[in-house]
Amino acid sequence: MEQLGQIGEDVVTACRILSHRRLDGDKVSGTPEAPFEIHIHSCLYCARPDVGAIARTHSFAASVFAAMGRAVGVVHDFGAILLGDIPVFPRSELIETKELGDELAALIGSRSGALLRGNGAAIVGSDTRQARLRAIFIEESAALQLEALRAGQSSFLTPDEIQARGRQLLGSAHILRAWEHYKQEALRSNSNNSRGHRIPT
Repeated sequence: MEQLGQIGEDVVTACRILSHRRLDGDKVSGTPEAPFEIHIHSCLYCARPDVGAIARTHSFAASVFAAMGRAVGVVHDFGAILLGDIPVFPRSELIETKELGDELAALIGSRSGALLRGNGAAIVGSDTRQARLRAIFIEESAALQLEALRAGQSSFLTPDEIQARGRQLLGSAHILRAWEHYKQEALRSNSNNSRGHRIPT
């Protein structure tokens, strides 16, 4: 896909489809080659009918946890939308084969995603908004845990607390307000970057 619009009502306002692919990654039409790690997406979509979007990120604090081989746990309220820990996929290779994609999907299981050792994270959601919010809160959770570890140790929400609060948040106006906050931050950042790169006349 090629993004054409600016960040808008649902972050991306317009896209042009450059190629169509089946869930096994084979091209149906179009000219571009598949991304190297298309099997992250194809295998997760095949394994999880409830998944409508996948966020592929390389945020710093989450990457530190991946480098430590340590799962990111739930330590704050909004982190509960992860519905549990985010484990580390132990293989360091790029997910360039169906076999590796299936291994990753099996590790994730019913979870909200996984850290990829030395290579960011793959995060799932029912739609693009949920996947992106989870990506934000994985990074927040990782950053909070790093600070807590410097001071001593982290205190995690219990599994019951995570499930109760997480499912409450996923259907609430509270999470929609958080989404609007982050969307406006992105719009401001996008606007500032555009102004900063204008050529003087």
